[in-house]
Amino acid sequence: MFYKKLILLVGLYFILSVYFASFSEEKIINEVVTILVDDKPLQVEIANTPSKRQRGLMYRKSLKQNEGMLFIFPEADYLSFWMKNTYIPLSIAFFNQDRRLINIHEMKANQTKELYYSNELAIYALEVNQGWFSTNNIKEYSVLKLPKSIKVE
Repeated sequence: MFYKKLILLVGLYFILSVYFASFSEEKIINEVVTILVDDKPLQVEIANTPSKRQRGLMYRKSLKQNEGMLFIFPEADYLSFWMKNTYIPLSIAFFNQDRRLINIHEMKANQTKELYYSNELAIYALEVNQGWFSTNNIKEYSVLKLPKSIKVE
């Protein structure tokens, strides 16, 4: 009798583990818009809520060439990002309230030992495939151009 209960409990634990693990990799649908960095267009998902910013590009296996994610914060702050559960090597650019590029980092995939910081107060962070900024000659002081409809929720 004891072994039947033990087997039942182990089986139940396994089923519940698989069930709850599926939530962590569930795809979240974000608003997608076209933005410009200088004159270079990008299709970006908008991360403008705490939960969308926390999730970011985690669990993604790929990102198309001119796609990315734009993180929008309610107020300017010194921002920091990491790459936990992010399987794609990315570049990140931080932008200030005037939408001027502050600094860029090349981020290593799926690690939590390094943090990537804005050098100044920033309100936007843009993640793209690693190397996109250098390939498109995007540098410090480049300008982020957004549709008027974009805002923090």
